[in-house]
Order: sequence, then structure tokens, then C-alpha cells
Amino acid sequence: MPYASINYTFTQRFAVPVERAFAWSTDYDPGPADWKRMGLEGSRRIRKLTEDAIILDDTRQTDRGRVTKRRLVRINRERRSLVNTHIGGPTPYSQFLYEFFPEPDGGSRLEFTGMLLLSVRKEVSPAEVARLAAAERAGDSKIWKNLAKAMEAELKEQAAH
Repeated sequence: MPYASINYTFTQRFAVPVERAFAWSTDYDPGPADWKRMGLEGSRRIRKLTEDAIILDDTRQTDRGRVTKRRLVRINRERRSLVNTHIGGPTPYSQFLYEFFPEPDGGSRLEFTGMLLLSVRKEVSPAEVARLAAAERAGDSKIWKNLAKAMEAELKEQAAH
């Protein structure tokens, strides 16, 4: 079966310093908190292989039914980046790069690169690839807008205590 390579990017800004944004974003929660922050419902199992390698088993209900994805997350603390590789589920071998950078105002930003590898029945036209990329960008960007709000609220609350 052929594959379609769906590539897309977006940037998300945070009103918190880069070190705090990166630490918050790589502190995975096995309970419903991470899902709630994303604006979704699901469950997560976390298996820490090493300090920089984690397996996430995520299950959630979608409009296409219940979907489970297994992801290998590799964290590079020195570069404030991580790579999320799908190793099981409907889109194996897809990879997502998250890079965190400081902003001059003391805030930070995430530069996200999605590289979705989609199994298809037949070759996909460039117009369809562009449509799929736009839909993926919109969905992932919305999740990170939700995460940014949650991050900023939680870190502000922690600073107040």
C-alpha cells in the first residue's frame, strides 16, 4: 500500500520563559489532566525507558471510533526539543518535531513540524496533500493553543504560591 507524506508546521507562543515551557511540555501525566488540557478525552499509559526516552500509549474516541497510538518520545533537554515518533496505531512511522525557543520579551515559542505518513489506497494529488496538511495543522495548532492557555494559567498559579 502506498503512503502520502503530509508535512506541515506552525508556531505557538507562550507567555512563560523557555525553560519553564519546555519542562511543562515534557512532564507527561498518565491521568486525564493532559487530555483535558488539550481539550480532548482519552487515556494514557506512560513507560519511561530512560531519562530521555518515553513510550506513550494514548487511546481516545474520535469520529472514526476508538483510536490507540503508541509513540516513542525522545527528549533532547540540551536543545529544548523532542521528537515524537508513532510506532503503533493508524499512522506508524509518522514523526513530529517540537523545538522550543526563547523570545526577546522573556516568553517563548514552540516551532512544530509535523511529518505525517499516511497509508493510502492510491496516490494522492498535491491538492489533496495540501488539504490534509491544512486540516492536520488546524487540529494540532488548536491543541497547542489549549495547552498554552493551560500552561500559562498553571505556571502563574504556581508562581503565586
